[in-house]
Amino acid sequence: MKGILEFDLNDPDDRMEHMAAVKASDMAQMLWHIRFNLRGKVYAEADNLNDQDKYDPGIELTLNILNELFDEYNINIEELTR
Repeated sequence: MKGILEFDLNDPDDRMEHMAAVKASDMAQMLWHIRFNLRGKVYAEADNLNDQDKYDPGIELTLNILNELFDEYNINIEELTR
């Protein structure tokens, strides 16, 4: 099976869509890291700083909201990455 995407790179909207298609893999990798690694990195960095507020509920709330957005927009990272 073959899929061909065609863009008119003289059209600003098409050019933007072309860049989204070209960068889709990079975006998927970034989203994977946000979904699965961000919490650990935030807490590891807080541990390194000896920050007494490292377990701020705002951090958990933010990360939970991000995960809800993944679900709301039906972003299944496993479908996009290997």
